[in-house]
Amino acid sequence: MAKVTYVDAGGLATTIDVAEGWSLMQAAVTNGVQGIVGECGGSCACATCHCYVDEARLAELPGPDDNELAMLDFAAADVRANSRLSCQIKASSRLLKKSDSGAKFVNKPDSKRVPPGIKIEPKCVFQQPARAIDGLVVHLPVTQGLRPESGMAESTISTSSIAFLGFGEAARAFLDGWRTNEGFKARISAYDIKTDSPDPEVWTAKRADYVAANVIGASTAPDAAAGAEAVFSVVTADQAHQAALAALPSLAEGALFFDCNSCAPQTKARTAMDVDAAGGRYIDVAVMAPVHPRLHRTPLLISGPHVEAAAQALAALDMSARIHEGPVGAASAVKMIRSIIMKGLEALVCECVLAGRKAGVIETVLDSLDDTYPGFGWKKRSAYMLERVMTHGVRRAAEMREAAVTVDLLGLKGEMSRASVGWQQTIGELGLRASEAQGADYRVLADAILAALDAKTV
Repeated sequence: MAKVTYVDAGGLATTIDVAEGWSLMQAAVTNGVQGIVGECGGSCACATCHCYVDEARLAELPGPDDNELAMLDFAAADVRANSRLSCQIKASSRLLKKSDSGAKFVNKPDSKRVPPGIKIEPKCVFQQPARAIDGLVVHLPVTQGLRPESGMAESTISTSSIAFLGFGEAARAFLDGWRTNEGFKARISAYDIKTDSPDPEVWTAKRADYVAANVIGASTAPDAAAGAEAVFSVVTADQAHQAALAALPSLAEGALFFDCNSCAPQTKARTAMDVDAAGGRYIDVAVMAPVHPRLHRTPLLISGPHVEAAAQALAALDMSARIHEGPVGAASAVKMIRSIIMKGLEALVCECVLAGRKAGVIETVLDSLDDTYPGFGWKKRSAYMLERVMTHGVRRAAEMREAAVTVDLLGLKGEMSRASVGWQQTIGELGLRASEAQGADYRVLADAILAALDAKTV
């Protein structure tokens, strides 16, 4: 074991033992260390474990590969020469000596950009043991990618009019994030298809969402889009093209149309032709992580001919965006092919946990998986994945149909993507919801799903 000390921005030190072969992110997440999120589970698919390595220790570490360097573009804090993802740093006898010495971690003192060549000392007090080795310095990521130097930049987009097509989790997360900036004064309008539902409970609840969020609830998509400088489309994948077409009659000349939906590149290319023909400027947006907890700072990939203007607008909204070179569809191709793993793994976990629970062997199965993949935390992650499928399974199923189309049009067979649709759709249609306490226990969630499935077959 190696001892590693993590120090937060307030100077609180947490020392834990890190097993040989474990990543520094795995150890932090497993032991509940705040400031290291590791949202992707250590697969180098996010930047929520970004840290700054003490320059004196850099030579002791293997250098970052191309994947890590690319993902660092999503880091919340400034990326420097000593930036690393802690999921890619493994504890070893070479890096962390098996003694009472340890590597030192310190959270970032503030979120402002630091000009090149200027060194900002952490505001926390180093209370390291006398014999501790000078270690790695971790700054807690606070902001993402393209952003203004301080807060929200001067731009008409933050003070004019923004429209949402779809007003669910993503729209509300973006809006909540924008409103944390004092400079944000934009008029917000929204239209969600649920307001057209024949079920009075559904449309009443959605209109209540508009009121609670203090937005203008439009009766139609054209009403929402009218006069908007930017339109954010955040609907389900199967509704994305139709939602765009519905808004076109009132789309302002030159309006930025951010298609944030998880669609096949070919679907986005078709929508882009319609939007641009109507005088708008279409942007292919891939949302690369869950919108919670980062809200408007969730990492985005953008592509297409209007990305320069789009990047400036998103930066003015203090959002995180990275330009992915290529035509419309280039960003969504990354998202779709990544979803084969991300959403496919959810479907596999659902089948595994439900089958294991019915057979009475799931504890043993997950313990075995933890032995095979140490540090992944299968029980905790199984709970998270089950809850996500319960809440968003129908939307995820639509996304995976688009992923299957993406694979098919590449000349391959999207069989695994199509297979993932089954569990996503089936569990999502149950309409189950879990409290925070229930959502933390995979056994409670599995039992609820199994009971609902049994009830459907009676």
